Amino acid sequence: MSEDAPLPATGDGERNTTDEALRIPLAEEVLTARIAEQEQGHIRIHKRVETVPMRADIDLVRETARIDRVPRDEVVDAAREPWYEEETLIIPRYEERLVTEKRLVLVEEIRVRIRPETERVQLRDEVRREVVDIGEVPTEPEP
Repeated sequence: MSEDAPLPATGDGERNTTDEALRIPLAEEVLTARIAEQEQGHIRIHKRVETVPMRADIDLVRETARIDRVPRDEVVDAAREPWYEEETLIIPRYEERLVTEKRLVLVEEIRVRIRPETERVQLRDEVRREVVDIGEVPTEPEP
């Protein structure tokens, strides 16, 4: 008896299951999907340069020095290096004077203060920039 053939039935409605196995073929359907590409259109990109006027207010900082001369007429023993008092640079100025004896005299202090000044200037010029235009180009329908 072939292996795929059905087994003979016995008198009581059962199949004979001696040495042969019962084989039942099974079938199934398979669904296959595929993607078909279709052209939908074109895009045209155009880059151009345009010139536009530009105006900007710019703050420029400039430092100015204000010099005050403070008269001093003091006799000192030795010269002193310049020093700062807060934001003021003090530069001592000395001279020797001929008297009965030679003395070092602090004649004056030169005080220099630096202060920032802000000046607003207007800048006018033309600048260039690139602009991109994008548009859709329709395609002809397929026949």
